[in-house]
Amino acid sequence: MDLEDFCNHPSARTAKLHVAHVFALRLYTTAAFARVNGPFRDPDPDRPTHPFPITVHYINEGISKLRAVGAEEGGLARLDFWRGMQNIGLDDNKCNFLKDGGTVSTTT
Repeated sequence: MDLEDFCNHPSARTAKLHVAHVFALRLYTTAAFARVNGPFRDPDPDRPTHPFPITVHYINEGISKLRAVGAEEGGLARLDFWRGMQNIGLDDNKCNFLKDGGTVSTTT
């Protein structure tokens, strides 16, 4: 499939995605996702803005439009996602996690 095929996909047409949305979303499904996500996870104090702000904008807007279409069609179910934390210590004096229990979740 080429870019035009993705632009003409029924979901893209219903969501009224522009070519820029489709391009950004397709780009994000490649190894380029690491370059998009990286600055959010490890910000560079010498560069206060994201190196690809327009790409991030179109990814965000494209996902929002597709989610809205999915919700209207009844194709979205509520999912709860849990995120772990790293470099965190548990201090028995400050945290009841060990005493009261906690949650570990994975996504299917």
